[in-house]
Amino acid sequence: MNAGICLIRCDAAPSIGFGQAVRCLALADELRDRHDMQVEFAMINGRLGIEQVASKGYKVHHPDQEELSVDDEGAWLQAVVRETQPRILVLDVRTAFEPQVVRTTREQGVYTATIDDPSERRLVVDSAFYPPVPQVEKLDWSAFDGELRVGWEWV
Repeated sequence: MNAGICLIRCDAAPSIGFGQAVRCLALADELRDRHDMQVEFAMINGRLGIEQVASKGYKVHHPDQEELSVDDEGAWLQAVVRETQPRILVLDVRTAFEPQVVRTTREQGVYTATIDDPSERRLVVDSAFYPPVPQVEKLDWSAFDGELRVGWEWV
């Protein structure tokens, strides 16, 4: 029995690197193989990255153009969430869409998580995951009501 859909938002291109996609593919494999989840990706930037993820057998949602304004990216991601109806949304991006997009998704009952995100979105997710680096402690977490996971065991 399928445990639901996990939607992963990441990008990968020569200009930004492929680390986020590689990390997210490892997570996707774990969720699919050990937790029986259907995993889909939402990617904007990087034809090569999209092809890399698709070649591993994952469905990739992407807009017609590779450049979206902040507002357009948020609207596009919300549309993908409505279409896929995920149980979990994982964010591993450095783009600037508004935290309200994540807050709205969370309020709809979707479990939200972010990976190594210094933006204000980190304050509105259910879980935030970071490597053990000093920059994490320097961030203001006073408005965060989720679970902060810092350490190599979470990376």
